[in-house]
Amino acid sequence: MRLNSALTFIFLFVSAALSGPLREKDQSWVPNLVKKSTNGASDDVYYNYLLAGAYWEETNGTFTFATATFNVPVPSGQHGYAVWVGIDGITCNSWFTAGISSSVTDGKITYLAWSEWADDKQYLPNLAIAPGDVIRASLNAPSATSGVAILENLTNGRTVVQPFDAAQPLCRRIAAWSAEIQANASIPFDTVKITNARAYGPSSQRVYEAAGAQKLEISQKNGVVMASVSTEGSSVTIHRVQ
Repeated sequence: MRLNSALTFIFLFVSAALSGPLREKDQSWVPNLVKKSTNGASDDVYYNYLLAGAYWEETNGTFTFATATFNVPVPSGQHGYAVWVGIDGITCNSWFTAGISSSVTDGKITYLAWSEWADDKQYLPNLAIAPGDVIRASLNAPSATSGVAILENLTNGRTVVQPFDAAQPLCRRIAAWSAEIQANASIPFDTVKITNARAYGPSSQRVYEAAGAQKLEISQKNGVVMASVSTEGSSVTIHRVQ
């Protein structure tokens, strides 16, 4: 993979909590990325302090579609989280994402669905999310400047569709499936399991699944791992360690 330029603006995916992103606008996704191991190109693990998940990086135009399904976990403690599917970021200074976020205020948990193309954030309240619901997030980007995000609540049958016609073009070389925490927060869930994680391009000759993708794990500055990641088939499982 190509990490030489990635360290400048790693993971510029920007998800949304109820009052905005889980970090400041334009803040890099995974600063201070540290490589954990190299067991071949398909088994690399990287540490950071915000994000746990898996991603593929290929050449421009590889990915026009990405999708995944996940259960909505109940956050523990006083911190929220986000779970999402993404195209681009990392070595491309544009991104297309869709997912859900949770926030905790005075013990009350609130959920919100959202999608984003670069700085164009769209909140999608009509999905009506509850703990334990099964959500499917899909991104379709047939061109570098247009796409559609589809979020489905498979539990209550609701679907929201958000089209984008963007001035900031995608590279379409990254596909990612991830959970995100707030900066300086503990891991607010026990396990997040993302299933049916798949991505492909315009010809659909190859379907990329989670197995074999690069992994991102969350660790503290002292190197203690807080959230570990495992992949198998089309599944990404994120476990709280600390």
